[in-house]
Amino acid sequence: MKTWLSLVALMTMLGCAKHETIVTPVSAAHPMMPTEIDADPLAIMPSGFIGLLRVEVPAVSRSVLGPALIALANKLAPLPQGSGFVPERDLDRLIIGLYSMQGADAVGIATGRFNPDAIRNAASATSATPTGVLVQSPYAGYTLYTVHNVGFCVLTSRTVLVGNETGIRRSLDRIHDGRAVHQLPEWTNALLDTSRAPLAFGANLKSTSLPAGLTQQVPFLAGLNAMRVLGNFEAPGVNLAGSLGYETPERATQAASEMLSSRDLLKSFSFIMGIMGVTQPIQRLEAQAADREVSYVAALDGAALAKIVNLATPALVSAASSAK
Repeated sequence: MKTWLSLVALMTMLGCAKHETIVTPVSAAHPMMPTEIDADPLAIMPSGFIGLLRVEVPAVSRSVLGPALIALANKLAPLPQGSGFVPERDLDRLIIGLYSMQGADAVGIATGRFNPDAIRNAASATSATPTGVLVQSPYAGYTLYTVHNVGFCVLTSRTVLVGNETGIRRSLDRIHDGRAVHQLPEWTNALLDTSRAPLAFGANLKSTSLPAGLTQQVPFLAGLNAMRVLGNFEAPGVNLAGSLGYETPERATQAASEMLSSRDLLKSFSFIMGIMGVTQPIQRLEAQAADREVSYVAALDGAALAKIVNLATPALVSAASSAK
């Protein structure tokens, strides 16, 4: 109960309808130095993102879901053998920004402990990775490592850029041109507060339309213009507390009903899931509309989610390997 009360209390600070402001310090007069990058890595991220995800990796690694997610990450990561990188040991935090620069783009900051020489030597020794051929591309004084347009760039022994090639290049331009300044909307403040929860996600969708196929499969996402969620990895596995913002109170009321219906729909597949050895992952889901927002809490079975991730891993790796 304490876990639920803590998360719900935090959600009162994550309202979807807050006024958004941007803090813009004076631009740097020179390219960022390694010490400056490590001191404020978020300054590297381009402005104008539509979504932000933060994950405290040690919390994930210690959870019942951790081994399945780490195994999946090792198979999807565009790293050659011999890089010496072990996610559960070396990675502390991952912050990913979602953009629409030239399509669906993403760029993020991975902080932890990295060995640039070991990664460089491993990439020079072999270009083979689990999902394809690793391509090295010099850009703005750094080296991009990409597989099928997704990859990373080692900035320092503490900070690595991750994302697709477009996003990474935009970030490197900011570093090179002296434009790397902290430009984050106010609504991200609570999401970036590591003391509140190890998992956080938010999105501003007022100027972005979600794919029609997605809203057909998940009806409560139709008409969504903002979302916030905090989560932890305590029993029963994953606990979430969030809010969804809509244009009208009527749409919010309908969306709350659709969210609860999706829980009931999943229950109807319990027999099929049982044949596959997967138990019902949703142990609790509550949703309530107030004005133009839907507040919700969910408790998910970590062991069931781990089983689903393990079953889905081959298909995800195959999709990543065949991506263009």
